[in-house]
Amino acid sequence: MAYIDASSKITIWTDSTKTTEVISFVPQSFKWSIQAVDYEAGRVASGDMERNMVNEKRKAEFTLPPISAKTYHDIMKAICGIANAEFYCTIPDLLADDYEYSGWFYVGDRSIDAYSWGLDIWQNGSFNFIEV
Repeated sequence: MAYIDASSKITIWTDSTKTTEVISFVPQSFKWSIQAVDYEAGRVASGDMERNMVNEKRKAEFTLPPISAKTYHDIMKAICGIANAEFYCTIPDLLADDYEYSGWFYVGDRSIDAYSWGLDIWQNGSFNFIEV
């Protein structure tokens, strides 16, 4: 993928060789961020800040378009049920030259709203992937 557009897919594999695709989906919205991982941070007696940054990790937040319960179930089953809740995934990445990053992630909070209970339409499904 040389650029990010509205049809950019998020793909999950069981391993880093990308041989066994588990699921792909196109999110309605996507928020990308970098999280600083600190071992210790705080002010010392002089008032100066001391920070021991260990690493930086990517975080991807997704919102899904209106979907059926089965589609949401399939996505949740894929991201929650493989490799002890860790999975290999490719996401859009604004730091990478080709705008893609592949790595090991786990899923954070997940939620979805019932739009029409009787019609099985669900909306605002959201979840985030956090780099291991």
